[in-house]
Amino acid sequence: MIKEVKFNELPDVKIKVRFNNAEDLVTAGKLGVLEVGYELVTEDIDGVAVFEVADIRKKKIILCRKYLLKDERAMGAEGELLTWLDNEYYESLPTDLKELMKARKDSMVFLPKEVEVFGEHVYSSEEEKGRQWEIFKRVKKRIRAFSAEDEHSRWYWLASPYVSTSTDFCAVNAAGAAGNTNASASHGVLPCFCLSLQ
Repeated sequence: MIKEVKFNELPDVKIKVRFNNAEDLVTAGKLGVLEVGYELVTEDIDGVAVFEVADIRKKKIILCRKYLLKDERAMGAEGELLTWLDNEYYESLPTDLKELMKARKDSMVFLPKEVEVFGEHVYSSEEEKGRQWEIFKRVKKRIRAFSAEDEHSRWYWLASPYVSTSTDFCAVNAAGAAGNTNASASHGVLPCFCLSLQ
């Protein structure tokens, strides 16, 4: 017996779309056909890197690395990790990608803030502005590893200082929940950047 299935009764199917250059990704954004979760394959300090579209705004596309950088790093009491991202890490990116990047405040490469990951302030200051990125609305997408082959999820840093002490920063724990940890600890790094839609 053959059962007739109507198109609107088909299960929800997600198609993975990968771009090999940032210019095509930006064009898709301008045409309104870009979706959260689409990927950009490029290079960075670790070699081949895959970035996911984390959120799409009116004037910019926000991307974050699909896998954490291979080496865990300490944040540093003064946020030295943020300086390293915006300098040494930024310089490792391809020129054609850097030409399309848009600064967020004074940084070209940054870590997400706690409110951008969780949609609320758990350990960060209520004064920190932002809204949850679309990709992080699913707990599964908050859980990160060093690679597809890595069998363990990892803690990773957020840019938000811990509101109760000046020596701690916010982080995402291995289960994808909010955490905080001393700035001298070593955790995964999730570089993010914006591409301009103007």
